[in-house]
Amino acid sequence: MECKNCKVKNWTYCGKDNNKAKVCWKDHNFKIILIGKNITHKNLEELAPNLKFKIADVIVQEWEEIWINVECDQENKKGIEIYFGKERAQEKPNGWWVYTFKNYLGKSFIRIKFKNDQEFKTDPIEVISSKTSLNKNGGKLYYPEFLEALMDGLTKHLISVPFDLGSPTEFSTEEYAQAPPLIFVLHILAQNADNIIQALQTVWNNPYRKLITEERCVLLNEATNINADTLIMMLHHPEYLHKGYSEKSLEYLAKKLKGYVPEKVFEQNVVETIDNPENRFIKRFMDIILYLCDELKRLNLWEKAKSHQSNLEKLEEYVRYLQADPLFADVGEMAIFPASSQVLLKREGYRECLKIYRLLNIARVPIFNRLQDVIDNRRIDILYEY
Repeated sequence: MECKNCKVKNWTYCGKDNNKAKVCWKDHNFKIILIGKNITHKNLEELAPNLKFKIADVIVQEWEEIWINVECDQENKKGIEIYFGKERAQEKPNGWWVYTFKNYLGKSFIRIKFKNDQEFKTDPIEVISSKTSLNKNGGKLYYPEFLEALMDGLTKHLISVPFDLGSPTEFSTEEYAQAPPLIFVLHILAQNADNIIQALQTVWNNPYRKLITEERCVLLNEATNINADTLIMMLHHPEYLHKGYSEKSLEYLAKKLKGYVPEKVFEQNVVETIDNPENRFIKRFMDIILYLCDELKRLNLWEKAKSHQSNLEKLEEYVRYLQADPLFADVGEMAIFPASSQVLLKREGYRECLKIYRLLNIARVPIFNRLQDVIDNRRIDILYEY
């Protein structure tokens, strides 16, 4: 639960306690105190402004005890629980808790759970190894450079590994309502570039058209279709009726209307249009692809994906070309996703775009139940397959 009335909360340095650094994080009705031997509060953006990612202001070391206390009223203090990420801290006397990060590097959060089911989460803290240093000239591996090299190496490896959602050796997965990571997106776009282009070409060659009834008021000499609604609207709008007529062909009409002739009449025409939910989806689909291409470039993943660049460039170039085509000039923006549309589910071109759209918007979480069963039963022969 977040308090909307509070200002932005940040970690602040609060001095030392028995030669141990102390940092604090304040909320509107409680205060969190962290004490540890090697806790550091430092803004690394000022020391390393060229970093491509943000490092938390509070930095702690793994394998070092972190003592934590929550100052609040006695009523809220009862039944309180403190977690570092998903791990519960160990409770100590006098309201103190202690926790040690083990074999853990990177960002973590402190979560405070109260007995009334309220939960608060702090700003992130950074966990580093004792083998690294925050001082560039400290004799140890400089942590920002180490982290950047580590992330670059992992990214290059993830980009180059074989990628196949339908591999026979895959883990079972379930859909997760969250956008997948950009590494996943890069593989999807690269491997499906030709399929996306072919699907969009199919849509462009034979777009789905829908018959709609167009209603409007037109001048009498422009009218092409007259029905009962025309006569009813004529009676409802007498301001369009004028005395006299200029053409002999209107003599019969004027006689029936006692000398009056309408200046404008109501007309209904059935016309074809491509401005329908299905084509609005295709327009949004192209916008998403171009946005993801820009994000891959912004995060330098585009440059690192040497083996996929030709496919990605071909895809981006074609989508930009098609997006500027006059065919989509009259197509509006998608407001509601047409999930039940039979056109999207069955029509050629639209069906393939929908399939890839789902891959780009829904992550997949591995299900390790089978692996856990193998571990529990100590099936060494099957473990070798993993």
